[in-house]
Amino acid sequence: MRMSTVTGTVLVLSCALAGVARADTAGPDLVTVHADQKTGHIGSIGANTPLWNDHLLDPQVPGLIRRAGIRNLEFNGGGVSDLFHWRDGTLSPDPLAEEHKAHGLDYTGLGSHFSFDQFEQVARRSGATTSVHVNYGTGTAQEAADWVRYANRTQHYGVRDWIVGEEVYLNGGIQNTYPFNVEPDAHADKSPAAYGRAVLDYARAMKAVDPTIRIGVEVIPAREGTALWDWDKTVLSTVGSAADFVDVHSYPFGQQSDFFAGIGLIKPVISTLRGLVDQTAGRATKIVVGETNSATWPAAAQISEQNALYLADDVLTQFESGVESVNWWALHNGGSDTADLGLLSSSSKPFAPYYGMQLLTEAAQPCSDLLATSSSSTGVDAHAVRRPDGSIAVVLINKDQTAAHQVRLDLPRLLPGATVLSTAASSVLSRREPGPVATTRTLPANSLTAVIVRPW
Repeated sequence: MRMSTVTGTVLVLSCALAGVARADTAGPDLVTVHADQKTGHIGSIGANTPLWNDHLLDPQVPGLIRRAGIRNLEFNGGGVSDLFHWRDGTLSPDPLAEEHKAHGLDYTGLGSHFSFDQFEQVARRSGATTSVHVNYGTGTAQEAADWVRYANRTQHYGVRDWIVGEEVYLNGGIQNTYPFNVEPDAHADKSPAAYGRAVLDYARAMKAVDPTIRIGVEVIPAREGTALWDWDKTVLSTVGSAADFVDVHSYPFGQQSDFFAGIGLIKPVISTLRGLVDQTAGRATKIVVGETNSATWPAAAQISEQNALYLADDVLTQFESGVESVNWWALHNGGSDTADLGLLSSSSKPFAPYYGMQLLTEAAQPCSDLLATSSSSTGVDAHAVRRPDGSIAVVLINKDQTAAHQVRLDLPRLLPGATVLSTAASSVLSRREPGPVATTRTLPANSLTAVIVRPW
């Protein structure tokens, strides 16, 4: 929801809990914002649009995308991307069908429910840019180049970012301990060097059609010395500066007892990857988080208020780590209204994380600068941005599921006036707070709050 200009704004997303307990503390938690210390930049925030979902074309979807502040839609079918042929929307036979069948998977049953043109039409009506995964597993460089020609020369869609393949590091070419199934890849040589050489072929063919596009390479954040680390290093050393960006899928797993535990892994993991990219492809190569969520498999928590909090904490932490853009998985994902990774249900009604996205994008607008921020409480995470108009947004995440937390904001001197936005069952409500901005506030249990203020 876009708001008129106000002196200060507060956005609140909280679980409806009557008479919630308060954290037993001696005083309020201290949140300190260092307004003179820039730590990063807010880039594009978007969402994936799985090819198999048949609700992207629902008439209400473009408006929902706009209201959520989603700036990029990613044409991505997961493993299906490496079977998908863009001209007619057909899928190649799965080269690993027997192995997938043994694990209860049927990729060929996940065919596209919308065409590339229909996808682009939704993006245009939504005001979103687009990015595309081209078929590496069963496709060719020429097929990808033809897709670029059709998209950007024939139809003038202006697609800038093109990723070669999808999670190719899971094609079975290396041994790994991650609990993921093998991704479709019909190549006899499934080595990282073979993928790297293919990326060079794809890049030459695609940029010969449109030299303004960017080519993305699939890598996985991994610990140094592991097989997946070696995969990344070999691919990036082979591709070099031909990689305009690396595409990372970030699912920082936490324990059931600590839903947010994985957030703490993001900064060290991205820092390690940044070092590897600098050594191989070069400092000009960007890091893009093409997928992220709190888990890779649907569960009840993924549609809960808790995942709305996770979304905001995750996305802002990724930007603080220096990534260029972040795309959530996903806009729609499956058909379950009790466990789903989507922002929207199978009937295109928002789940709780949708409102987390809406509040986040209103607070952390594109081109905002991230500011150094600290919290004295392990139960409250805090982030802050300086928005393009000079206002400062402080995002406060009370991760405590049962207790409210009182916080005191240590901020520069502020102009008076604030607006409070809070969630109802299916909307965000607004009320104006006149007078001096309250720097001490009580955060409800399980809540996301963004306080937007204007310094003198």
